Amino acid sequence: MSSTKFKSGFTLVEALVALSILIVGIISGFILVTRALYDVAIIQDRLTASFLAQEGLEIVRQIRDTNYLNKLNGSNANWDKDLSNGDHLVSYDLSSGKFKLLDY
Repeated sequence: MSSTKFKSGFTLVEALVALSILIVGIISGFILVTRALYDVAIIQDRLTASFLAQEGLEIVRQIRDTNYLNKLNGSNANWDKDLSNGDHLVSYDLSSGKFKLLDY
């Protein structure tokens, strides 16, 4: 009779251990998904910032290259015209396809 009590108690302990392992696995899965969703927003903001910075560099290169080509064509302007030190805003005219730097 004592061996029957031991077997039924042992299966209850097994069930509790299995249930606790399952709960730990499910909770860690939820934590992983929550963290991934949080990181997606941060990664999206960083990617947008990277694209905007790249676009700013391309605008500056376009202005520099245009100035250089104008100088080669006989213009009196320097290659760094409109590229003085400081912060600037860029205005883009869609109809003419030209950029203009505005003082910030």
